[in-house]
Amino acid sequence: MSRRTSRKNTAKKWTLIVLALFAVVVILGGTYSRYSNTADGTANIDLAKWSVKIGETEMGEISSGDLPITLNYVASDYVKTGKLAPGGSANFTLEIDPSGSEVAVDYELVIGEVTGLSNENSKIELSSATYQIGSGAAQNATISNGTIEFTEGLADVLAEKKVTVVGTIVWDNDEDANNTADTENGLNDPTPEVTVEITAKQHI
Repeated sequence: MSRRTSRKNTAKKWTLIVLALFAVVVILGGTYSRYSNTADGTANIDLAKWSVKIGETEMGEISSGDLPITLNYVASDYVKTGKLAPGGSANFTLEIDPSGSEVAVDYELVIGEVTGLSNENSKIELSSATYQIGSGAAQNATISNGTIEFTEGLADVLAEKKVTVVGTIVWDNDEDANNTADTENGLNDPTPEVTVEITAKQHI
């Protein structure tokens, strides 16, 4: 084989090697071309509304301690009208209005302990509670440690059905355990109070 032929074969080999390396670079480097478009836009978010009132006032606008609560004393032939004595009871009624809301609502009512008595051993406490949604039947609420919880479903909220809660406070007449304390409170004429706290929140 002549030197000229050998040089040609060597040149061909190097050419093939260079082409192969170029192909590898092209493949690994991803230097392909292609059609490409980009489009973007915005989507409007429609937020569910929230509005819960006590009477005619938005709950968020009621300052701490300003929730209007009136006790209605159960009449007795043996106690002056508008007064509470051992064995007697009183009711309070609250109307909650979720009209305008667009979510189901959880309600929580917390009834505090009676304070301001001359003798705290008198047993005055929340004994029962009912809640009524719209014109439906009144339902007994479960009370746990002075807390009442229930839910108003979305259909009732959208139908703007108001909720009526009635709580009953009783002065328990325990002859053996409370006579001394009850008598002390009757003698000293204290001005006891009981707090009621309402929370409305979206049902998840």
